[in-house]
Amino acid sequence: MTPILIYFFVGIGLSMDAFSLSLSLGIILNSSRRKWFLISFIGLFHFFMPLLGFILGGKIIVMNSNLTNKIVSIIFLLLGIEMLHSNQEEIKNPITTKIGLLFLALLVSLDSLSVGFAYGLKKEFSWYIPIIFSIVSMFYTYLGLWLGRIAQKKYKNKSIILGSIILLFMAIKYWL
Repeated sequence: MTPILIYFFVGIGLSMDAFSLSLSLGIILNSSRRKWFLISFIGLFHFFMPLLGFILGGKIIVMNSNLTNKIVSIIFLLLGIEMLHSNQEEIKNPITTKIGLLFLALLVSLDSLSVGFAYGLKKEFSWYIPIIFSIVSMFYTYLGLWLGRIAQKKYKNKSIILGSIILLFMAIKYWL
């Protein structure tokens, strides 16, 4: 298998958190500007996080990934509970503010930092790695937002429960 194909599959794996999150957010996010804001920042973070990880990994700085996963788990748990609890308008929901979306984009990009550490430790780097990660993550974020919107139109309030359940499963995944 060629290295580019391997990096493409790694990019898909890294994008699954962004896909799950965007599927949940597609249910409650109505603003096209905010959707493109989220897509753009997830792409940017999936570009820069592996670079940062490569630089730090090359210097053999190891981050406590267990603690990071617990923090991310708690945040997703709180988001899932908040989404389930409130059936309010998008504007009133702190998840969908630009700062909230920026924070969520950062959270789902932390695994790219870990992959960058690994490539840094192996001294394996090429510019097409973060480019591939960025493009793939943007595609899957767009796909998740689109499918979330379809679910919201078709299932109405039941889709909010579905989005909350997805976030709760993400919390469990990170905790374990």
